Amino acid sequence: ASDAVTPEQMAAALSPAVGRRVRLEQTPLESIRSPDMYAMWRFLNGPGYRVDIQALHRANPDIAWTSFADWAHQTFQPSEPAER
Repeated sequence: ASDAVTPEQMAAALSPAVGRRVRLEQTPLESIRSPDMYAMWRFLNGPGYRVDIQALHRANPDIAWTSFADWAHQTFQPSEPAER
């Protein structure tokens, strides 16, 4: 874990990386019909996985940590506008 970003921050970081607006669309938990999917999303939207990122970085100073935004910029290239 290099940083802990919210879904909104993910969309904001992905937009310039891919060269177009990335919209966040959330589905209400109540609309998820699969009990397993509901349990997973309830966990991820609630307590989820937690880590003390600063302590992790201090304990592992030799790792070159990459932020989500930097990862997105390194991973994606801006798309060309679609021809119409």
